[in-house]
Amino acid sequence: MVDYYTITKNYKKALDSYKIATAFKDSIVNEASQKSIISTQVEYETAKKDAQIQQLAKENELSKDKAKTNFNQLIIISSLGLVSIIVLLYLLRLYRKNSDLELENKNSELQNYLIQINELKEKATNKTFIETEKINENFSEFGLSKREIEVLQHISNGLSNAEISEKMFVSNNTIKTHIKNIYSKLDVKNRIQAIKKISTI
Repeated sequence: MVDYYTITKNYKKALDSYKIATAFKDSIVNEASQKSIISTQVEYETAKKDAQIQQLAKENELSKDKAKTNFNQLIIISSLGLVSIIVLLYLLRLYRKNSDLELENKNSELQNYLIQINELKEKATNKTFIETEKINENFSEFGLSKREIEVLQHISNGLSNAEISEKMFVSNNTIKTHIKNIYSKLDVKNRIQAIKKISTI
């Protein structure tokens, strides 16, 4: 249109047509530029989103690997703890068993000691009974009482009157009376003669 109006020498319309063409051309260029900018911005945003998605995917993989590692560590630690508890219980059982055996052995030894002590007591009692019976038989001919025989035994062991009275829980005068009766029945005058006489029986 510009060329036509220029050939026909209608310069005013040619100028108006040029202005219209220029404005139209600018609007087309502006629209293309705007579309290019929008397209570039869309590509940038898309690339940015893709990068974020890839980063999230990597973080997700790392989290999974970390969780798997933690789970494996937890299983290992739990297994070690369980094994430690089992070993500890086993050792405790062995210790208790050993303690029970030691206690049983000590009880057995104690029972043996008690049995031996009782046997010794019985032997001592029987021996004392036999000796007492024998003494009673030997001194029966002199008419000595049991208390006088007991006093005579203490005399033969070398005890004094005070020691004899303390052992027999009687007074010193009572012991003197027993000794006087013993001398009379054995027909002796002192301790030495009394000891000699009973030693011959």
